[in-house]
Amino acid sequence: MVSRLEVPDNDVLDMLPVEVIRHEEPWVATVRAIADDGLIAEMTWDEVAASVAVRVLQDDAVMVRLERESMRSVRVLSSDLGLHFEAALFAVELGGVLTIDIGSTVIVRDALLRQ
Repeated sequence: MVSRLEVPDNDVLDMLPVEVIRHEEPWVATVRAIADDGLIAEMTWDEVAASVAVRVLQDDAVMVRLERESMRSVRVLSSDLGLHFEAALFAVELGGVLTIDIGSTVIVRDALLRQ
């Protein structure tokens, strides 16, 4: 069985410059941010399923879509350079980090490696 996903506290999310979308299920949430060039970055997580989905949109078109299961943690941070979304996976055979930096544009990095 997969452990429950560690996610940011709602009070912390409410203080960040992101749009927080609440879903019917209280364990599912989406954060959305818009880069200076108009690209939209979204990260949706499901605490119970320990899954994360990332989308990068330009206007209404999905430019990037990534989905991961068996995730361990999600972080949403703000800095002088913009926002940083991060989802980490550390399992018996695999480890990695999926990051999205939102500032002047959206940069997605996905490192998934055997351990």
